[in-house]
Amino acid sequence: PHDKAIIMNVEDQSAAFLQYLDKNKISIKSRIEIVNVNDYDNSMVVLINQNYTIFISEKVGKNLIVKKV
Repeated sequence: PHDKAIIMNVEDQSAAFLQYLDKNKISIKSRIEIVNVNDYDNSMVVLINQNYTIFISEKVGKNLIVKKV
């Protein structure tokens, strides 16, 4: 928790995933901070651009290519 990173790219290039990111205002170069990780299913609450938090699934998290900062 509280690891910080910048989104550099995404693994999944499908329209559905890109629309999900757009809907949640997540893009390349977005800054993220892990607020909490659920031990049961590895879902996370993340802070986006020091502005708002969202819940993301493990599947979404695995499709984000990030660089730790």
